[in-house]
Parts: sequence; structure tokens; C-alpha cells
Amino acid sequence: MGALLGLLFTWLLRSVVIKFALFTAMYVLVTAVIGYISAKLPTTADLNSALGGWTSGMWYFADLTMWTQFFPGLISAMILRFAIRRIPGLG
Repeated sequence: MGALLGLLFTWLLRSVVIKFALFTAMYVLVTAVIGYISAKLPTTADLNSALGGWTSGMWYFADLTMWTQFFPGLISAMILRFAIRRIPGLG
């Protein structure tokens, strides 16, 4: 009976407690990194000032190529590709 309890305790410690501590540490780390990165990203005021210098020809080409739909999709795809490459076994 004692060996069975020892085996159960070892399994519980390895599969539950250690994984909980590991995933909690990963969550805290990812939360801190995301907070740091989001503070460094440009604001909408920076973007508005950058796009304010575009000429009417540049705006025409951007509207013609549906730039307002393409650019957010491109950024999302690049972030997704970056994240997938970091997953062990998939990237």
C-alpha cells in the first residue's frame, strides 16, 4: 500500500505541481514581455504623422491595391508565422 501511495504522490508531483509551476512562470514571463513590447510600439499619433506626408497619388495607389485591408492581414500573418516557428515540433 505504501508503494502505491508513493507512486501516486510521485505522479502527482511530476504531472501536476511541476507543470503548474512551469506554466505559471511562462504566463508571467509572456505577460511581462508583451507589456514591454506594447510600450515600445508606435502610437496612432506616430502613424498619423507618418501618413500625413503622403501625396494624393500615393493615396490613390493605396486605395487601388486595397492597402487598408492588406496591411493588417500582412502584419497578422507575420506574427502568426513568428509564433508558429517557436512551437517545438512544428516550426
